[in-house]
Amino acid sequence: MIQSRPLLSLVNICGIPTHVYELLGNKTTIQTDNIINVKHRITNSSSSSSSIVKPDTINDTLNIRENEIVIMIIPGNPGIGGFYIPFANHLYNLCQKQVTITIVSHAGHAPGTLCSNSKQRYWYNLQDQINHKLSYIENNIGLKTRLILIGHSIGSYMILNMLEKFHNIEHSFLLFPTIERMSQSPSGQRLTNLFPYLRFFIPFLIYLFNFLLPNFIKLKILKYYFNQTPEQDRQAIIDATLTLFNWKTCYQMLSMSNEEMLIVQKCQHNLIEKFISKITFYYGKNDHWVPEEIYDQMKILYPHGDIKKCINKYEHAFVLKHSKELANFVYEKMKNKL
Repeated sequence: MIQSRPLLSLVNICGIPTHVYELLGNKTTIQTDNIINVKHRITNSSSSSSSIVKPDTINDTLNIRENEIVIMIIPGNPGIGGFYIPFANHLYNLCQKQVTITIVSHAGHAPGTLCSNSKQRYWYNLQDQINHKLSYIENNIGLKTRLILIGHSIGSYMILNMLEKFHNIEHSFLLFPTIERMSQSPSGQRLTNLFPYLRFFIPFLIYLFNFLLPNFIKLKILKYYFNQTPEQDRQAIIDATLTLFNWKTCYQMLSMSNEEMLIVQKCQHNLIEKFISKITFYYGKNDHWVPEEIYDQMKILYPHGDIKKCINKYEHAFVLKHSKELANFVYEKMKNKL
């Protein structure tokens, strides 16, 4: 069995060091095996320009060909790309490796991705994150590819604000989209007034937690907590969660959460109307970050839009238990484009 290896590279985007996971298309040796194991290594790019180093077994450069299909995954919050490795792996294998899949972590959310420039403010807001993804497309993917975007949660909001920028975006999948009225969602109502305080208090607790608990105990706790995560996905999820035990990461994550409650209010219907034929919405059942009535309202406003509601009990954080199921959903929608 050939093993797929998502590579974790550290690249510079807009001068911001960023973790990028890549699954490279290989059209000469198409395999149909279910590839489970996830292996990656970190490659540091010290250049100020965007650059990505590939696995030695494949290539030293990106080498995306003209008209090649590139799938770009934009995380939710926390914006750590490692959580999406199982989802990307399942989708990559369903596509029989005929595509390149890239997962771009949010600026500042993965350890080691904080800008070293002391003049840079200490956290990146939503507009910074949008510009960050636009710059990645421009400098690393290019405008002559066939680009498919997949956004989860707040990543869906980012995608909506990117659609006007590039003509080569063929389709976008917005999974459990948080694109309006976040503060009115069940979780938003509970946490909106707390986020300004939590973004300082939780990082302090994380700092103490790291000081008091050795890594092997953290690992035991996480293995117990994620015992219901599919076995083939579990290690990637544990590895990603371990990166949250960093007070700077938590501060970035909670600061962005605080801004989401304030900024993500009014639906951008002008953008949806313009690009409705290129968007698939996938709403959750009892999603605690999305007001329950939004799905029905969207179906009324856009009767011909591709707007789906989960009939199962997939959670908002689908990457923890249902990566394979969501990969199947996306593949069935996009397979005719391959």
